[in-house]
Amino acid sequence: MKIDTKLVGSNYAVIDILGKTIIIGTIKTNNEILNLENSQAGVYFITIGDNLKQTFKIIKK
Repeated sequence: MKIDTKLVGSNYAVIDILGKTIIIGTIKTNNEILNLENSQAGVYFITIGDNLKQTFKIIKK
């Protein structure tokens, strides 16, 4: 996932379709790799940052 370099060092959360947070962490590079290997197929949302927030929608098949 490629993000704005201003968000490096920001916290992120991966949230499932029911609103449950399944992964949290800190962005270390602007090409961060998130491992959803152990997650079930479905729709997930990734929110990054606090002030300059970006949200991504991911569909895992």
